[in-house]
Amino acid sequence: MDSGEKVTQTCAQLVTAQQMYEYNSNFSLDDGWTPAAGSRAATAVGYRGVACSWINDSSSERISLGVAHLRADTLASIEAQRAGGTQTPWGYFTVDGSTGRADAFTDDYWITLDSKTFFEPGDAAQLVEDVVGALG
Repeated sequence: MDSGEKVTQTCAQLVTAQQMYEYNSNFSLDDGWTPAAGSRAATAVGYRGVACSWINDSSSERISLGVAHLRADTLASIEAQRAGGTQTPWGYFTVDGSTGRADAFTDDYWITLDSKTFFEPGDAAQLVEDVVGALG
């Protein structure tokens, strides 16, 4: 079983306050947030990853992020499970009920973003690019 490599970046490093402000100035990092059991963000944490959440100061809608650093075979397995919906340059985008879900894959990382504010792939694209940039 791949236990993953520890993700050392903090939430504030993965998406800086300035990047979130440029994305939507009404979202703030929620330092006290814990991902729900069984969620994609919780799965990322189970691989020694990081989970983050930003909350909309007006509507209380959330953007949740999970990042896991994985072996190639584990990454390929997760990608196969998440494949579907709209294929994007970075991975896949689906809508599950009222929640948009973006799953991005790099050589070493699985990045997952969920939000009711994501209606199509472009809604998550900038945040995916910010996280990929932070992971280097």
